[in-house]
Amino acid sequence: MSEKIKRSQEFDLAFKFITQTQKNIFLTGKAGTGKTTFLKYLKENSNQHIVTAAPTGVAAIQAGGVTLHSLFQLPFAPYVPTEDSSKNTLSKHPLLSQIKLNAQKRKVLINMDLLVIDEISMVASNTLDAIDIILKSLRKNFNYPFGGCQILFIGDLRQLPPVIKNLTPHIFQKIYRSVFFFDSHVLIQNPPVMIELKKIYRQNDNIFVNILNAVRENSLTVKHLEHLNSRLQPSFNKTNKDGYITLTTHNAQADEINTLQINQLTGTKHLLKASIKGDFPESMYPAEEQMILKKGAQVMFLKNDTEEKKYFNGKIGQVESLSDNEIFIRCENENELISVKKERWENVHYKIDDKTRNIEQETLGTFIQFPLRLAWAITIHKSQGLTFDKLIVDAQKAFANGQVYVALSRVRSLNGLVLTSPISQSFLGASQNLQNWEVQHNKPHQLPSLLKAAKIDAIQRECIMIFDWNRLVDNVVKINEKAHFNKDQLNPDVLHWTQNILKEVVEINYVAQKFQQNIHKLTCFNEFKENQRLFQQRLKDASTYFQPKIDFIKALLIAHPIACKTKKLASEFDGPFEEIAEFIHHITHHFIYLKKGTFDLENFTNNWKVNKAPIFIIKKCYVGRKSKSQTLISASEIEHIELYQQIALYRKEKSEEKNIPIYRIFSNKALKEMCNFLPKTKDALLMINGFGNKNVELYGENLLHIINQYCEEHHIQPKSLFG
Repeated sequence: MSEKIKRSQEFDLAFKFITQTQKNIFLTGKAGTGKTTFLKYLKENSNQHIVTAAPTGVAAIQAGGVTLHSLFQLPFAPYVPTEDSSKNTLSKHPLLSQIKLNAQKRKVLINMDLLVIDEISMVASNTLDAIDIILKSLRKNFNYPFGGCQILFIGDLRQLPPVIKNLTPHIFQKIYRSVFFFDSHVLIQNPPVMIELKKIYRQNDNIFVNILNAVRENSLTVKHLEHLNSRLQPSFNKTNKDGYITLTTHNAQADEINTLQINQLTGTKHLLKASIKGDFPESMYPAEEQMILKKGAQVMFLKNDTEEKKYFNGKIGQVESLSDNEIFIRCENENELISVKKERWENVHYKIDDKTRNIEQETLGTFIQFPLRLAWAITIHKSQGLTFDKLIVDAQKAFANGQVYVALSRVRSLNGLVLTSPISQSFLGASQNLQNWEVQHNKPHQLPSLLKAAKIDAIQRECIMIFDWNRLVDNVVKINEKAHFNKDQLNPDVLHWTQNILKEVVEINYVAQKFQQNIHKLTCFNEFKENQRLFQQRLKDASTYFQPKIDFIKALLIAHPIACKTKKLASEFDGPFEEIAEFIHHITHHFIYLKKGTFDLENFTNNWKVNKAPIFIIKKCYVGRKSKSQTLISASEIEHIELYQQIALYRKEKSEEKNIPIYRIFSNKALKEMCNFLPKTKDALLMINGFGNKNVELYGENLLHIINQYCEEHHIQPKSLFG
């Protein structure tokens, strides 16, 4: 795929901005300039954790992602701002009480590096502000738009505009300059970098390309109108074999035309039913659930042929023959029939893989059907992103502002266009807000210099984020507050422990905040190149200073005294403990890299930003009726007691996960030997008493990571016996 892609200068600039900076990007371009192709290339060639979303179900399926509403669980009622978003009070914003996100979705939204919003022209400004508030709250980052998550907006603003429901225009206009995404409050304060793809791959007819540009800008000349009027045929009477498709504004119009045409065909009706499994909402159906076809029916392909390349999304043909399992399609100017079999679409969601720490897609449901639909007529919404050889357009059928351009740009050439009514000047061009914004922000000549500055900004921002420990502080505060509120149900020493760890965390965070200011000074654009060596040394010194303090906090956490007799109370502590463990897991990994003294943004982002090894375990707080000590062997017998506790907790979690006694995972003697001899390979693990091939296969990778990480953090060399 990536080898055959035609890459322009703008294409490469967009890719560099996304992968080498943290700027939010608006990737736009006229119809047919390759915006969809860019997204596919980005997914194949970027190491970022990417989540893709779109405003509608069909657009989400086409983009290989999810809907914005399902990703963020946005309420059906439109979001209306109630306070100044510049104030750090968003954690208590009323919108958040309406958002019900499960733990998996929260993890995805916290850990994603890049959110791609496709078909951005259809996303309203207030929706984008709602997304900004949710991400800032979840990611505990109020200093950057969208909580520090990079956003790629893809779309052509001259195409389908947003639709505001359940909110009168009068009220909306009091709050927002316009419905367009760039007039959201967050983007007025932090406008994205606009990059326009200019090379048009859809139309090769230069005269027609110029006419489309004039329609787009509402600058039609007399000559342009003459060319368009040459395609005016009010009484055009297409035949079934012409291959023309009519563009309509509403589903009912398209359905009426398609039903009329198929009923005129003689022959047997074939009812072809889709197979739908799992969770696949009707609003996301990519094809008809029940499709009626006959021999001779004009159809459109709904998917690309990824194997033999015989058809593509939007290609028109006629049914030559059909059965329940296979349909043969004849296309104009092609001698060979195309064999079409059922295709599979997936409704997905995103999740965090517990082992790799990657954001991955998981299939929720499937939709299996022939990738075809009746195609004598189609709505303008369903034509988004498609290209036709022959098209009939009735421009006076109540097309909205700017939609005449959308309609005309669906066809490859002027010769393939039939107009049944003249173009009305009142529906050409775009709103003044849109034109003004594009003029202000479309500065292609400034992009190279902006890229250089943005790379420096990205280094500064990434390093500042490494030392942003508000997430750690917030979770320790939660634990302390829960302990005070439930002190009657906890051991007396718990409050002393929570106050002690809170004191440690607040102190270390104060120093980290001071160091953030130091990073800002060192990375100021005018001085950074001269002070690169000093910058690297400061990062190295900081990791040396902070690592022992993080180790001390980690030791406090592993030995925490919180023991709850109810699962409900325990869960209120376990959640913050898990977030703290994840934070320490990543920051320790960051320190290992910073100690090298060779910080490189690309290397850090690709290989060090996320610690993909298993997270160390903090013991669960639920003990039920147990009140006895959890110590398995006398501490005097263990050479590395902290390591012993980590492995013991890992064993306990595995036993609970498999619902078997802990001794069946591995014995106390094996645990003791691991801590005393510190094996660092699978072969070395096999020498541990009672450890066989099965144990190594099931638990070896995680155990070796725990041991090797412990040795690395404490500068311990594993015993030569196991070298």
